[in-house]
Amino acid sequence: AAQFGHLRLENSQLHSPIEVITKATMEVMAAEFVSSGPCITISPKDLPDSLPPILEVPRPVESMTPRLILCYFLVQHDAATLEKILAKHGTGGVEFHCFTSKPLPEPKGRKLALHSHAKQRALFQELFAKCTGVIVSTGNETIWEAVCRGVPVLTIPTDQHGEQLLNASTHTVNFPKLVRARNRLRI
Repeated sequence: AAQFGHLRLENSQLHSPIEVITKATMEVMAAEFVSSGPCITISPKDLPDSLPPILEVPRPVESMTPRLILCYFLVQHDAATLEKILAKHGTGGVEFHCFTSKPLPEPKGRKLALHSHAKQRALFQELFAKCTGVIVSTGNETIWEAVCRGVPVLTIPTDQHGEQLLNASTHTVNFPKLVRARNRLRI
């Protein structure tokens, strides 16, 4: 599982008590699982005792124009916060497409500052193939796919989600030139 990659993190790389607790829980799980066989990490990096993930990766980015940022959040609150930031500061000519469980409602008195979509695989993959940047909550697949294409990633873990906090630390360590982690969006 990808989660076994967290066992490689040093405690000094963890930033909050929930990360320490989540890592300790994963260490206990790994100790239990090892009795039935080896615990293999899934990783896009060539690490000892790891398997590569099965990814759907479009061809690498050839041009950073037009600029399109693809966003994917587990919780709609993060998408709404990003939309408010873009409404306040502008998009700088960058096209933003944001996927959540359902589209964001249009704010009173103005249009949305981004294109809001309900989660849908076909449109997401079409836009992912064209994107020049990704902003996501901190799972694994979208980040790995973006990194494999050479697309920069801003990852924002879902608040108080221990595994996502560890994922953010792991991705930042593994891909320091492409992945930046931020604890939350602020207006």
